[in-house]
Amino acid sequence: MNYTSVILNRLIDIYEHRGLFRTADSKKHQGIFLSVEKTFPEYNDLYDERAYQEINEAIEHLRQRGILQGNKDERGQYGKLRFQIETIDFCYQWTGRTILGDTRRAMLDQLNGWETGDSEILERFRTAQIEQLHKNKPVGHGIGDQPQKLADVLLALSALMKLTSETYVRNFSNAVFGDSKRFQKIQGCIESILCAYGGQGLTQHTVLSAFNLVDNPTYVMFKGLLHININGQEIHLEKIPGGISLPSTAVPAIRNISIEGTSLITVENLTTYHDEPVCQNAIVYLGGFHNTIRTDLLKRIYAANPDKGYFHKGDIDVYGFVILENLKRKTGIPFLPLEMDLDTLKEFEACHLIKPLNASDRKMLHIPQLSPYQEILTYMEQHDCKAEQESRQALRLLHKK
Repeated sequence: MNYTSVILNRLIDIYEHRGLFRTADSKKHQGIFLSVEKTFPEYNDLYDERAYQEINEAIEHLRQRGILQGNKDERGQYGKLRFQIETIDFCYQWTGRTILGDTRRAMLDQLNGWETGDSEILERFRTAQIEQLHKNKPVGHGIGDQPQKLADVLLALSALMKLTSETYVRNFSNAVFGDSKRFQKIQGCIESILCAYGGQGLTQHTVLSAFNLVDNPTYVMFKGLLHININGQEIHLEKIPGGISLPSTAVPAIRNISIEGTSLITVENLTTYHDEPVCQNAIVYLGGFHNTIRTDLLKRIYAANPDKGYFHKGDIDVYGFVILENLKRKTGIPFLPLEMDLDTLKEFEACHLIKPLNASDRKMLHIPQLSPYQEILTYMEQHDCKAEQESRQALRLLHKK
């Protein structure tokens, strides 16, 4: 191991972490010390004499260069050594590292020169990170002090905002970077940014699909009293037990959808889709937040069947209501909640089919978007409870006992 390099990088890390690069005066008032034993546990390993000798040689070399200051103890070992901060520029040159202040200024230039277009999401992210850098803090969302990573994230975000149809992740990565796997390296950063600035209730599991980026083909599932015309072929779903599943690529080929029952119900969870009895309804599973294809499909259904009832069945928690409000806002359809009311929650509570709220739930309970549901949200807060859609089927099973 190159202990000289390890020591220098450790000293630079401490220097940068404390923000000593911010002003020249701070160098005179701050002390950085290196504990040899804590930094290198092998230093006191009686069976690793080679490491002991190499560490001592590295320390001696750095003492001679005036970088470290300190003496051996009565055992002939180094304990705590003082870093001579005035040698920091030499340390940067020795290690080949870029001065952090220069790095952050370069990243600030990247953000200032980034054209975010009309995207509120991108502009909010850009503004927040510029503020971070002005405070001499690293860029957030896993980007840190990595200019190239920031450049990749900005490029991917700009391209992502232009997607109008479902696109596979690897194809997207190849189009943007000329490398089908490069996007994977920043995917976590992108998901974190979109969740933070893209609207309440988005999760890392669903957020990319909400922006038309998917790993594999997605499907829309239909069952019940619904007639679908696909390129002149009429499909009567009431004749097909369990309904059908169409890939998103087939959705644009739909010419007409006729609701033959009284209502259309969208459901949030796949299990609920399968459990939900048809009765006089048409039932559609869209899955979480809806991208452009799903939104346009619902708009077309509503335009052709404006006299039907429209309901949404989701979890009785803050995210279930956020998804419902998101659905109403994106489609313009006056969806009503189905079995997401206070009486249903109390019914589940009486049978112990509830879960406690977590910190994220409590944080979102009183956001303005959810003001129409304050009665049930207040009850959830006071009784520390929420419920899943699957609770209805669980209740049916309990009653069979």
